[in-house]
Amino acid sequence: MHRLYQKTGNPTLLPVTATNLRIMLLKKQFLMIMVTMLAMNVFSQAPQKFAVLIGGDPNGTNVPLTEQWNQGQNMGQDGYDEFWNDTYLMWELLYDKEGYTNENITVLFNQGNDYNFNGMDGRYKSITLHDIQSITDYSSTKANIQQVFANLASTVTDDDFVYIWIMSHGGNTNPQGNGHSYVYLSGYNPANPDAGRLYDYELEAMLQSILAHKIVVNIQAPYSGGFATQWQGDENTVIFTSSDKDESSSRADDLPEPGNAPVIENEIINGITYHHGEYGFHFYSELNGADPTGNTVYGNYTFEDGNNNQDHVISIYEAWLWNHVHNTSGETVVISGNGMYVSFNITLKYPTIIADNMTSNQNYKGIIGITGPPPQGTNWRRVEMVGNITINFEENSNVYFFPDMKFINDVGIINIGDNVVIKGDSTTSYIYSESEVNFGQNVLFTGTDDVSDPTLYGWFGGLISVLNDIDIDNVAFYKAIGHTFSGSNINITNSSFTRSAVYCQANYGDININNCQFIQSGFLAGAVDYPAIQVLNSIFEGPTDIGTSFWENMGINIAGYGQFLIEDNSISNYDIGISIGYSGNDLAPDGYSIKNNVISNNSAFGVAAHHSHVLIYDGNIINNNSWGIVSSDHANMRIWGNENADITSETQQINDNDINQIWASDEAFPYLRWNAIWDNDNTDCLVYWNLKEYDQSADVRYNYWGGTYFDPNEDLCPVENFIWEPVWHLKMTIQTISTAEQLYQDVVALTDSNDFSGARVLCQQIISDFPESKFAGFALRDLLDIEAKVNNDYAALKAYYLTEPTILSDSVLKESADWLSNWCNVYQENYQEALNYLYEVINNPMSYQDSVNALLDLDYISTLQENSSRSFNQSRSNQEAIEKTDLLYANKNRFHLGLLINNGNKISESTLKN
Repeated sequence: MHRLYQKTGNPTLLPVTATNLRIMLLKKQFLMIMVTMLAMNVFSQAPQKFAVLIGGDPNGTNVPLTEQWNQGQNMGQDGYDEFWNDTYLMWELLYDKEGYTNENITVLFNQGNDYNFNGMDGRYKSITLHDIQSITDYSSTKANIQQVFANLASTVTDDDFVYIWIMSHGGNTNPQGNGHSYVYLSGYNPANPDAGRLYDYELEAMLQSILAHKIVVNIQAPYSGGFATQWQGDENTVIFTSSDKDESSSRADDLPEPGNAPVIENEIINGITYHHGEYGFHFYSELNGADPTGNTVYGNYTFEDGNNNQDHVISIYEAWLWNHVHNTSGETVVISGNGMYVSFNITLKYPTIIADNMTSNQNYKGIIGITGPPPQGTNWRRVEMVGNITINFEENSNVYFFPDMKFINDVGIINIGDNVVIKGDSTTSYIYSESEVNFGQNVLFTGTDDVSDPTLYGWFGGLISVLNDIDIDNVAFYKAIGHTFSGSNINITNSSFTRSAVYCQANYGDININNCQFIQSGFLAGAVDYPAIQVLNSIFEGPTDIGTSFWENMGINIAGYGQFLIEDNSISNYDIGISIGYSGNDLAPDGYSIKNNVISNNSAFGVAAHHSHVLIYDGNIINNNSWGIVSSDHANMRIWGNENADITSETQQINDNDINQIWASDEAFPYLRWNAIWDNDNTDCLVYWNLKEYDQSADVRYNYWGGTYFDPNEDLCPVENFIWEPVWHLKMTIQTISTAEQLYQDVVALTDSNDFSGARVLCQQIISDFPESKFAGFALRDLLDIEAKVNNDYAALKAYYLTEPTILSDSVLKESADWLSNWCNVYQENYQEALNYLYEVINNPMSYQDSVNALLDLDYISTLQENSSRSFNQSRSNQEAIEKTDLLYANKNRFHLGLLINNGNKISESTLKN
């Protein structure tokens, strides 16, 4: 580590050269490519939904009258149009509402063409509403059906879902006994009947060849019940038939249930009746939530009434139950095996539905929807893991959270497998776990883009986890606004956050962010117990088109961390690139450092620090921001470059920021050495010290100021308060340092070696012997943090601040000591006394700057007071309240930092008080 005193020497620094910058840009491009490949890999392995829709010959050519649809009655001149109407409606339902691609829907209809007749309305033509010329792929011959099923067998994986719809004429080899059901296919010839029939055992064999996670079959045909009773395969295949094996199947009859209002099941368009099957009408309408005309009311009911458990979805079982209750044909809807139970948790869109609390270990795979009924009197919904159980979302699963849906885990284990996609479009939907959550590789948390205004909607709340350690590696987050990771230790590596906002709170442990990408995303870390955090090798690219999260306009925002290391990152296009507050107080070696970062093009500040120990060193490039570095509210900041540099690219560069390269409030001027600070085309000061009392001086010797362009009268403000010679000219320079400076460098050496007692003695010596030196101010602030390492006697330190004669005799030290004494109240948890002090400052400020500093401290101390009243081991609501107060602090923090500068315009006292 680079030390601030001469006798230790200097390390070998990585020069920030043009070559190294190119390497950083290539690294950035490589990481973005890897993240894109991750997303492509996740989606390429995602489970899919397939459908096969089979429509027989509407004319029933050569089919015996007794086995024809509707017992051969009322056939039109173009056959039974319901064969097409119901098949088309099923295609439309899958394509429009249930999320099937047209490529994954195979339609086999009669002779291979869409049904048509002279004067047919566009309602049943795909070109009219969907701009698709035709939906029929093949004729519904036995050979074609066998080929389609063979293709499914070679394509479908055990993560996929298959839905099959068959509508035709049908029969049974022995309706009164144990005969086999069959349906008639296109081209049926009585001379070779088996070639034109599909038997139940043949369908069973074809289904068993398909390695799908789940299969649902719907058959609307006479005598079709044998298809359901024949099935002897696994329970993840469910077969529904419109009638039993000894019953015909009928056209919709427009008959109401007894006592119900009249109903219309066959619609009339321009004087032409478009028919439906009785079974098909009810099944389609209940799943669709409206009948074919778009009417949501059926007699005295609405189709929503069929949603028996009041969750977000209509399951296959609920559609069957509606059919069972409202079907007036007198025919029996048959379900295979255990299908009634299994189909309760299947929909055509989400083949697996989780809608009830879980009380035993479960494995979920494929396409999953998480929903549930809202508790009485609430709008939000929840599913809970009850007890110490394990829930596995197996690899390649695709999980969707319905709006306002909470997945709660108190003491169990959630395992998220490789390539799992977890998706939602509501910020109030998320996983909330107070226990263990384990992540596989290539996991994706994502919102949705298929909404009317993607800049406002479609975000997913995502994941909130507390108490346990959290390890996230190779996970992507997209439009996932509410990701909150609260654990003992948090490790996030090789992951990406795009249009997301991330809040981390390590309750009693540390945070490690390494090799991650934050695009249009913000990172906030708040803590209450001063743990450690490091952010390494990551890219932060600020938001440009959204403002949905109040901490999103800061790249890295850290508050309350005893140690922090921010190294080798690229941070750009935020309001504030890095914000550090109330951190670095642990005084560990390299434990309050910002180094080797490129921080650029941020609309306000590159780096802003308040009430923190901060060491900015080792080759940062801070440029093209409005302000480069801002130090305020008693920050103890050191900005240190490479004294062995021969050219600017070999040391720390703070340059070409629009207004000031460095801005410091009265009590927070930094310790500057060996930096390249310049802006050759800027009329503003390079360094601006916002002094309240002008009888002070700051030592800015041994810095490079841009060569011949440097004019101290214009570049150092106010120039009379700066000691600026000798200027460093980027060559080895023999440094002359004062006794006070040497003593302070010794303080740093002692704290680095954990000799805090010795460091305290030296700090008090600097204050006593050199009270007018800026190093006395540094020492005064160091004492606040050193005390925790020595006696932790903040009452005694407060007395020292308020009674030490040397301090009282120097107005600058006295004012700082008075402020720091209030922080002794904070460390003693006398929060109300500390807040009362700040209220007094706000109501009767000595300066505008004091008011803003008081607001900054007020926000943070109020957060500490709120959080101290709650236990991390208490209820979920307490943890959520802690997070909300931390996020509120983040929001106010950004605003008050803006007030601090305010483009040189003072804000009225009344505004500050408000």
